[in-house]
Amino acid sequence: MKKTTTIAFVGLLVLGGGMAGWQRAELQRLQTENDAWRARAAAAGAAQQSSPLAAGAGPSATEDPTGREVERLRGEAERLRRQLAAPPRAAATVPPEPPPVPAAPAGTVNLNLSVPAGATALAGGWLTPQGKRVLLLLTPEFGTSRQGAGQILLRTSLFEVPETRLAGLGLAEFRTPAGAGDQSRTLLGEEAGALLAKLGAVDGVDLLTAPQIMTTSGQAAEISVGAAGENGLQLHYLPTLAPDQSGVQVVFQGRLPGITSGN
Repeated sequence: MKKTTTIAFVGLLVLGGGMAGWQRAELQRLQTENDAWRARAAAAGAAQQSSPLAAGAGPSATEDPTGREVERLRGEAERLRRQLAAPPRAAATVPPEPPPVPAAPAGTVNLNLSVPAGATALAGGWLTPQGKRVLLLLTPEFGTSRQGAGQILLRTSLFEVPETRLAGLGLAEFRTPAGAGDQSRTLLGEEAGALLAKLGAVDGVDLLTAPQIMTTSGQAAEISVGAAGENGLQLHYLPTLAPDQSGVQVVFQGRLPGITSGN
């Protein structure tokens, strides 16, 4: 029994010594491996400090350049997605230019005359290439036994008068410069007859035409004199009788070939 106990004790000592040796060997291996990793870490740290990234040329050791690039691309994709989803802007449209206003034919004149009952309107002063002035005398007649209710008789006389004769006839204001507004005057009572007599007695004065036409208040009327088309005279009237028959408002347009001033 004593011999058996001694053998067991010796075995335990041998086993204990073997375990201690293994533990020492394992500890040595781990310590060697740990030293190797430390050396690698130190070398990597030295390389990082000497690289351009450590000097601020790139991301730090804690930054992920790949992740930052992914975030940038995500933001760009989102911006493009919103841009595509937004409704397209309407193209700026330039309004078309208005059509040009047709110019009045050469030799066209326009007047708006207010003529009291029993009076004559004297207007014009339009220049001709021959240095003469064209004068218009317009006499509306209404309310007499010769006209029916609302009827108006329009008597018109057109004269060519040399400029040098205007002052002697008391018509100096009708010698207007080209482009100036048309002159007009109201002749009362016997003034119209007296002027017609003077015009007939002056050399160089020509009576172009003396037409007349019957119309009614608010009804347009037209007279054509001479050749048809652009070479003839065309006279348009639109008379409006005052409610109390105190006078007539006449809108007149005439095309007088040959005049070099007018409106």
